[in-house]
Amino acid sequence: ILIIASAIIILYDIYNIRANKETRLLDNRLPVIAVGTGLIILSYLYFAYSFITSNYRIMEVFQYSSSSLGWSERLYASWASNGGSWLFFAFVFAAGYLIIRLLWGESKEYSKVYQFFNVVLLFMVLVVILQNPLATLSYTPSEGMGLNPLLKTPWMLIHPPIVFIGYTLALYSLGLTFSLAESKPRLTRGMAALAWLFLTLGIAIGGLWAYEVLGWGGYWAWDPVETSSLIPWLTLTAYFHLVSQLTGQKSTSKDFMLMVTGALIIFASAVTRGGLAVSVHAFGKSPIGYVLLTLMGITIVYYLANKSKKGWSYFEFEIKTDNVYNASLSMSFL
Repeated sequence: ILIIASAIIILYDIYNIRANKETRLLDNRLPVIAVGTGLIILSYLYFAYSFITSNYRIMEVFQYSSSSLGWSERLYASWASNGGSWLFFAFVFAAGYLIIRLLWGESKEYSKVYQFFNVVLLFMVLVVILQNPLATLSYTPSEGMGLNPLLKTPWMLIHPPIVFIGYTLALYSLGLTFSLAESKPRLTRGMAALAWLFLTLGIAIGGLWAYEVLGWGGYWAWDPVETSSLIPWLTLTAYFHLVSQLTGQKSTSKDFMLMVTGALIIFASAVTRGGLAVSVHAFGKSPIGYVLLTLMGITIVYYLANKSKKGWSYFEFEIKTDNVYNASLSMSFL
């Protein structure tokens, strides 16, 4: 119920941002989104609390936890399932979004940014509703089924949160390109830099986990999920190379690369958690993959439509440098 209510409130905030003063129901939009994001945050906190307190009446607690697990294992068991991981992802995105709204305020210059954040969060909520991690059993079992032994590792406590934070920051960076990339370039670069840092840590820790726990005999196996997580990192790295080469130049190339990164992150989520690939990392078949592909399409169209309104070409690539190596490296990333 809380998740459905949050979806309705987010839809209202989308309308309220677009509405003019005559048709707007509330001039101060902050309380609205605070309630919407707050419901998502409360939903995950209740979900995590249910794991820690072994509330086996909740189906996913019964399936992924047991009394033999320590409190930290019970905590990270809350994002071990597909539904739980999406609820946690929505929690991370919603918490960060709420902080952004509190810090930045409700100035009109942020409207397009907030619109994009609302759409992404709305799709996350839709995925959570479809997965329904808070579904309950008709009875209360005395014991849970326990956690997969491969997931009983300290890496499970830090790897998924780092990846989700990296994904969230990358999507925030993309959102900034809709109206703030030119007026506040340092903010966009700073957000993207944090995203790159967390994605790098996520890939590195994932490699260590694979080597130490899964016993693959190496840090990388070109698994579909691994590859889908690497590609956004490459495009984000290309973004910083473009920043270094196009400093002081008006170009949409940098923004375009952030859009590609954001779209690929959504695609990576569809591969890992949407049932689009068979992998030791991936969850089982699920209809949410097509929901995420829809979000990816909306992201691309929204970006292109926003840039075309400004009269910019979709992609301009120009490097004024005598360093042939730098130019070649940039093109290789693209």
